[in-house]
Amino acid sequence: MNSSTFRIAESSDASDLVALVNAAYRGDSSRQGWTTEADLLGGQRTDESDIQEKIGSSSHCLFVLEHEGHLIACGCLEFKSTSTTYLGMVTTHPGRQGQGLGKMVIEFAEKLAREQFQS
Repeated sequence: MNSSTFRIAESSDASDLVALVNAAYRGDSSRQGWTTEADLLGGQRTDESDIQEKIGSSSHCLFVLEHEGHLIACGCLEFKSTSTTYLGMVTTHPGRQGQGLGKMVIEFAEKLAREQFQS
């Protein structure tokens, strides 16, 4: 994972984030991983306007894990109060699940929550 880097998501990441989240949770590609909701729910899990809203929000911090120019995981922090931050949208590319990336996302989110929101 030496060439993998966490960073805050940018507006230009929106379409890749939509593809990543929807691939991990919905449709046939999600069946590669264990997070599939394909048999429970139809349609997209997120869309570009939802992603752009989170990227532009002062109460959210959407972040990505990038490997060799490709988004392979992400998460989103939502600041709720001075002592509470929610972690959501934890996503790992279906073909990369089981490699410890989810743990890395959670560890990065905890660090980021302390730094960004002091929670």
